[in-house]
Amino acid sequence: MADTRNNAILRLHSTQGVDGETHQTDLNSTCCFEYTPEKVTIRYKESGLDENNAPDTVITVLPRRVVTIQRVGDFCMDLLLEEGVTHRTAYSVPEGQIPLTIYTEKVRFHFDESGGMMLVRYSLDLNDMIHTTHSIRFLVEVHGDSQI
Repeated sequence: MADTRNNAILRLHSTQGVDGETHQTDLNSTCCFEYTPEKVTIRYKESGLDENNAPDTVITVLPRRVVTIQRVGDFCMDLLLEEGVTHRTAYSVPEGQIPLTIYTEKVRFHFDESGGMMLVRYSLDLNDMIHTTHSIRFLVEVHGDSQI
């Protein structure tokens, strides 16, 4: 079974664009970081207004510039980010599902046993009505074998 202890620090900087406006978000959190040459997994809880109901997020980084982002909670999503490719999925909310179209412009990463970094740029179309652009930078720093 995979080790689910928080063994690393995740620093995330996100820039979102919608309707000509830009918004930035920063997240600093502990996370569980698992590295193999074939796959990187980052698990963390997203902070928000309701800390008791923070969604669990799992990011999986695969070879050939493919990344999945899965969020579990009241607002669920399962994104497949593959450089130069468009994918369709849905964003699940308590009221139902919202169709999403994702186009990934860029995926760059470098990871090893001590952590690493990743840049992802993509655009989302929500139900063909709202178009947003996203740029996310991830930095993961492992802090030894002890739980933090």
